[in-house]
Amino acid sequence: MKKALGHILSAILAVCILFGCVKDDEYFTGKRFSRVMLVYTAAYNNLSSEINSNISDLARSVLPLESGDKCVLVFTHNSKTDYDFTTPTNPCLVRLYSDWEGNNHRDTVMVMEPDAKATDPYTINYVLDYVKEHYPSDHYGLIYSSHGSGWTPEGYYNSPSSYSSTSKRRGEQLRDLKDIPEYVNGPAVKSIGASMHSSGDKTVTYETDLMEFAAAIPYHLDYIVLDACLMGGIETAYELREKADKIVFSQAEILSAGFPYSNMTLRLLRGGLDVEGVAEDYYDYYQNSPWRSATVSVVDCRYLDELKDCCNALFSKYRSAIAAVDASQVQGFFRMGRCWFYDLEDILVKSGISDEDLAGFRGIMDNLITYKAHTARILDTFDINTFCGLSMYLPSKGSSYLDSYYGKLAWQKGTGLVN
Repeated sequence: MKKALGHILSAILAVCILFGCVKDDEYFTGKRFSRVMLVYTAAYNNLSSEINSNISDLARSVLPLESGDKCVLVFTHNSKTDYDFTTPTNPCLVRLYSDWEGNNHRDTVMVMEPDAKATDPYTINYVLDYVKEHYPSDHYGLIYSSHGSGWTPEGYYNSPSSYSSTSKRRGEQLRDLKDIPEYVNGPAVKSIGASMHSSGDKTVTYETDLMEFAAAIPYHLDYIVLDACLMGGIETAYELREKADKIVFSQAEILSAGFPYSNMTLRLLRGGLDVEGVAEDYYDYYQNSPWRSATVSVVDCRYLDELKDCCNALFSKYRSAIAAVDASQVQGFFRMGRCWFYDLEDILVKSGISDEDLAGFRGIMDNLITYKAHTARILDTFDINTFCGLSMYLPSKGSSYLDSYYGKLAWQKGTGLVN
């Protein structure tokens, strides 16, 4: 199947990708950049207007000079409006820069045909390869903005009851989000699906599987910022451990406004690389908003294998206690019964691990988590009473289907969490 998809992709790319350089860009002169920031958005969905606003905020911010050695690129595929999933639009790559007079500009440097979906791992891989080829640098960073559903399988978050031990095809029928009460009586969030497309009276979503997302990243990055809901789990971090030095993500849902983009270039391009500052800006923004709803942490990937070894030993030693833990007493980060995201440390504490074992675990976490913060409540639904900076699956609140899928993840292979 993968081989067949590869052949199909090659054919599509050969025919569909149109290069539209608006002007002679530096990469044609062999220029090398000291740092490149890529904002990759998948917004052919109900987040289109919010992500457009994020891009506009970025485009109005302090940008590197056109002739400078730093570069800001934005790849986006937006729907015309938040709920128009029928009008075709072209995914494109845009360069943002400033001239010597302080005027900001947007140049479209690559355009794709509208059937090239931003959530397809082959598109992600192609865009990243394109950036490396045309904007050479030793330092790249990725900000990924779209919907998110943590480490769970494609389509599962929206309709878990329809899944069994058999796998689903990519692209599941969804109800219109406007007809789901939970998404009307509250702030919009980044939780369901990714790219949404209408076919007759059906709405189909195309999501990016976590393992495919990791495999699609063709080179090492300085950082990955995941501006998507529920991605702040150890499963996500460990799957991406070889892809970036640091990862920024949220354990709970993210309001649809997403991360604040006005300071992104100041944090990630000017002066030192301040990844923790990006997380701090996110926390401050929502702590001072009417909703006061945010969780965020930064992971230093160098320590993930050390945590894996520690947890492998702990899961083996306390396997029976973990299996018997009362999930209602463990800090969760979810709503609407999507009970697959619990605080990693709190799982261990509620399983009764010894003070000595807890101290060893915390010693590793002190190095691993370089920044963490949370508001007192999330979406005015539940309190945050304890927060270690990572969530994790609790098998006792899962299903046979989830257990089967979980077995494919690198974290399960390294720790044997699911028996």
